[in-house]
Amino acid sequence: MYVLIPVAYQRSARWCCGRPSIVRKRARFLSLTGLVKVIENENLKMKSDSKKFKEEFKKRMYAWVLRLIKFIDDLPHAPSRDVIGKQLLRSGTSILANYVEANSASSRKDFINFFTHSLKSRNESKVWLTLLRDTGERSKEIDWLVQECTEVCNIIAASILTLKGKR
Repeated sequence: MYVLIPVAYQRSARWCCGRPSIVRKRARFLSLTGLVKVIENENLKMKSDSKKFKEEFKKRMYAWVLRLIKFIDDLPHAPSRDVIGKQLLRSGTSILANYVEANSASSRKDFINFFTHSLKSRNESKVWLTLLRDTGERSKEIDWLVQECTEVCNIIAASILTLKGKR
């Protein structure tokens, strides 16, 4: 069990973390003022939530790629749609591949780079999907693919910002 204590200074406050035996006297004093937060087993809960989110996100991306492949297979054959379909297949499948590769990266820098490549591929897929939609291929499936693409782009972009420490 660790105790997080806000240590108030003249104009700023910061959190001090330590073993309970070290901060016991300060904790007794600060607990009277209501400034102490004792966190026990919270880290384990957060880790399991984080792990659960990662697994669900990976499944969500996998399901998106499967639906994308089925969508591309069902496109009517035309020269322009064949080219766009092939580009969409390449960029759409590389999203999942880069995400999986990021999870086995050897360093933090590699991890960020794979996430960045995944985001770039997702943005490229979004461009191809909107081109298909705007050239006359209207369906609920393409609208769902674009919406899901946008949502996942936002999640990946937020993750990159968090990893780089800009958020």
